[in-house]
Amino acid sequence: MTLATEVRNRIKAISTRKDVRVEYRKLGRAIKKQWLLEYARDTYRLPPEIIEFYAEFDGFDFAWRSNGLVDDPRDRARGLLRLQKLNDVRWSEAEGYEVMRLDDGYGHGGLMLIRRDGEIRAGYAPKTIKSLDDVRWFASFREMFEVLCYRGFVPLGIEDDALIEAVHKALAGPKPKKVKLEVGTRVYGEKIKTEGFDLSRRGTIAAIVDGNNGRKYARINWDKGDTSYTRVNFLQAIAEDAYERVRQQDLREVSPEVLGPLLDGFGHNVSSCLYIDGEPDKTVRFSCESMYWLVDLSRSTPLEGYLQWVSRKLDGWKKLPSQERVDYEEAEGIYDMSANIDTPITGGFGGSSLGMFRSGLDIRRLARAMIESVALRWLRAPQELDYAQVIQLFDRIGWEREKDNFASYIRTIDPKSPPELRPLPKFEDENKRAQSLGLDAPVYYCHD
Repeated sequence: MTLATEVRNRIKAISTRKDVRVEYRKLGRAIKKQWLLEYARDTYRLPPEIIEFYAEFDGFDFAWRSNGLVDDPRDRARGLLRLQKLNDVRWSEAEGYEVMRLDDGYGHGGLMLIRRDGEIRAGYAPKTIKSLDDVRWFASFREMFEVLCYRGFVPLGIEDDALIEAVHKALAGPKPKKVKLEVGTRVYGEKIKTEGFDLSRRGTIAAIVDGNNGRKYARINWDKGDTSYTRVNFLQAIAEDAYERVRQQDLREVSPEVLGPLLDGFGHNVSSCLYIDGEPDKTVRFSCESMYWLVDLSRSTPLEGYLQWVSRKLDGWKKLPSQERVDYEEAEGIYDMSANIDTPITGGFGGSSLGMFRSGLDIRRLARAMIESVALRWLRAPQELDYAQVIQLFDRIGWEREKDNFASYIRTIDPKSPPELRPLPKFEDENKRAQSLGLDAPVYYCHD
């Protein structure tokens, strides 16, 4: 069996498991352009084993996350590799050698070929190479992919041997049985091609009905706050994990050891819009999509108790380091409010948490998302909390009204008649699609 076939089969085997959530999978085809293979041989001077691999398998994008495969609180049981196409790789000059990056910087972010004195070796280095001593070498190109396959494509930057062995053992074990979907089942959209999987797109089945086209549809209350119908065969049950357990508990009773790693896993850099009364052209921008996760995660915590919990977190974070990004090592202790650092929280929330496998935590954006989540929960149930308490939460960290769209909007609304802020706009075609199927809630594009 060729190396390309082994890698392709490994990807397909992982993809068919119900205890794995495939975020995306795009497999390259065999190269039919003979001139490209000749160019790689004659100009790139790549050895035969590499050319043979690409000739059969010209790159791939593959990402998965555990759905009960391995319960890792830090959500590291996930694989990711974006192997570039042969036509996209290039040699670049370095001091005394040349480097060819094989992946595109996501996940592993450091698979490479290094050519020195005419010899080509495969290696891995997670950051910019300052010295060849920083490179983890493999005996061959084949060995590099054998290691990746053994790990289930869990990034090489994750050096937890116990986790890697747990993932390998689980992937080698029997496939779990498919869970029957029924009212109350927690699900995600396994086969909805327009969406990747993230925590905000989890949901709970509220009903299962027959559409006019003879197909079964599930009415889903999404954690993001919207309700829609999706074809039942597009859905997959969610295995219990740290997120599912915590959302059933009062956050005031959850230990920092459990909650901290879960919050680390949220992306805090992606801003978005809420739609005022669902109107597509009436929006208010907020800072972090993790607000949705926090709204759902706190669902079992009374709103006033949640405000108190957020306030205590802010007490622990009221002094932050001057840099915009906090390394995990420096952030240790923040969740139990024992951090002792110097710069007050202001409106200058910077940093970037983009990337599935990042090395830092933007704690300021997390604080901002927590405050916004209190405001959104209040908007959805204004009788549960006094409006003045929400404003005080914004006031205490000194956000200037004109510099924060969401805070400014909340300050100007009529608390006696708050608007409905929807996570998605109302579109006429969604309702028409639902009506044609005899359903009483929207059907989003590609969900039917």
